[in-house]
Amino acid sequence: MVRMSQHLRVSILFMHQHIGFFYINIHDGQLKFHSPEQLLAQLTGIKNKKEVLRLLKQSFPLNIECYPNDMASLPFSCEVLKKEPVYIIYNPKEEAVYLYLASSYFKKPKRSDAIELLPPSTANWSYLNKLGAAGSFSNENPLFASQIYPSTPNYYNLYSNNVWAYKNSSIIGNISQNNGINNGQHFQIQNFYAQHFARDKIYMGGYITNPTSPFFQTQIIAGAAIKTTLETVRNAEALWQHLW
Repeated sequence: MVRMSQHLRVSILFMHQHIGFFYINIHDGQLKFHSPEQLLAQLTGIKNKKEVLRLLKQSFPLNIECYPNDMASLPFSCEVLKKEPVYIIYNPKEEAVYLYLASSYFKKPKRSDAIELLPPSTANWSYLNKLGAAGSFSNENPLFASQIYPSTPNYYNLYSNNVWAYKNSSIIGNISQNNGINNGQHFQIQNFYAQHFARDKIYMGGYITNPTSPFFQTQIIAGAAIKTTLETVRNAEALWQHLW
């Protein structure tokens, strides 16, 4: 029985990106990288490099049948490859090796313009005010009577939203007046709370009058809350869905 061995210089594509030319050895249908250390040096964004190097030193099945072919569907064994921590697909016609690594070995990707945390504000005191009005008016026909306050067919609502801010802290106070509550004799505190931004968190405390209603009736919710600003971080899992 004659055993065939080959020593070749091939193009390496890592996650479909060309990273250079490297020597490989093929023996009995198994592929080994001649210099896995040099190959690892070209893999950017990798963590656990010692473990990745150990994986690159092993022998790999060629998986020639797994190279995309428009003439035939890929065998099931090719789909199973995606469960491996690392695998290759050898294309002898192109003299190329496609190298794939499980996403768990990648550092969290980050764009150059992405921010991990909200930076400390350098702003001094500021004040923002928004005034507005809303109304619902009808005639004597009951079909057109106001459904907000049946006893008040002609309804109006005035509001004033206010924000006082200094650096990463702010106070929000909103008031409204409508003729559906106490005949509009006085303004009602719609909400009043303080908030502070600290790294990836927003700390809030105060009370809000019925925040689910656009007309701010009399229900009051009081308490404190903590929210996150981590939506500013790039969604790494979405990226890998495109790569795989």
